[in-house]
Amino acid sequence: AEGQPMQWVTPEQLDHIPLPAANRPIVRAIQLPDRYLITPDNDNADLLYSGVMLAAKQGIHLIQLRAPTLPEKDYWRLADRLLQELPDTAQLLLKGTPEQLALHPRAGWHLTGTQLEQLAGRQHPLPENRLLAASCHSTQQLELAAALGCDFATLSPIQPTLSHPDSPALGWPAAKALALEAQLPVYFLGGMAPTDIAQARDNGAQGIAAIRSLWPSQ
Repeated sequence: AEGQPMQWVTPEQLDHIPLPAANRPIVRAIQLPDRYLITPDNDNADLLYSGVMLAAKQGIHLIQLRAPTLPEKDYWRLADRLLQELPDTAQLLLKGTPEQLALHPRAGWHLTGTQLEQLAGRQHPLPENRLLAASCHSTQQLELAAALGCDFATLSPIQPTLSHPDSPALGWPAAKALALEAQLPVYFLGGMAPTDIAQARDNGAQGIAAIRSLWPSQ
C-alpha cells in the first residue's frame, strides 16, 4: 500500500539484509529452534561425543557443551572434534573464557551469570555471526543480557530439578512475566520436557532448554 520494497527470504538470509538494530531479537527468534540441548555432566568424552552427534542426527540444532567434571584439556579436544564433525544445521555453544573462545571461531559462547555481570556495560564480545547466550535467573540479568546484545538467554529454574534441588523454582506465572518483559528470546530451563514446549511458547518463551529430557537414549 505504501510502495515499500518486499521480498521473501529464508531465515538464514535475514543475517545478510540491513535491518534496524531493534529488529535483532525478532530475527533471532525467527532463526532459533524451540529446543536447546545442554549436555549432561559426564567425564567420559566419548559418551558426550556420541550423544551430541546422535542428538544432531535426531534433529536437535542448538547444543551447549557443558561438562564441568570433564578435564579442561579433554573438554577443548572434544569441542574441536565436534566443531569439525557436526552437521552445518547444528550450532554448538561452549563454556569458557574469552581467550578460549577466541581459539574456536566457529563456536558460540554461553555465559554464566557471573560472566554476564562482569561484561555489563562492555561491547558485544563476539562477531555478529557467532551466537552469544547467557544464563539468567532474574529480571536484572535478562536486562543485562539484552544490553550486551546476547542472542538469547536461558531462564531458570522454572520447576524443581534433580540437578539443583535446593534452588527455588520460579513457577509458570513468574516465568511468563519475566519472558514477556525480556528484550531477547528466552528458553525456559529446569524440569522441562518436549511436552512443555507448547506451554512454554504460550508463556512467552522461545522454547525449552533441557538436559535429561533432550539427551538421546544410546
